[in-house]
Amino acid sequence: MEAFHALHPGMTMQEVTNRVGAPDRHGGSGVFHWDYDLADGTTVMVFPGRGDLLNPYQLQDFSSSKVARIVQSRGTNWLWDRPEDKRP
Repeated sequence: MEAFHALHPGMTMQEVTNRVGAPDRHGGSGVFHWDYDLADGTTVMVFPGRGDLLNPYQLQDFSSSKVARIVQSRGTNWLWDRPEDKRP
């Protein structure tokens, strides 16, 4: 879990995979995200963004995409949320 807490908005999606590996799956219906299933039964979702104020989660050229938001959830309950404007 420590590796996921070290992630932050503004990192490239390539940096994410370098630190925590490939996602277990891609999710989203209109809002694309990577899902990582953890041993404790929670899921960490990493949302790429392009910084467009009207639609910050619209997918762009993936090689240059940066993280816009990171969320850990258990089912429909969000345990923590790190949006772009709240860097550690």
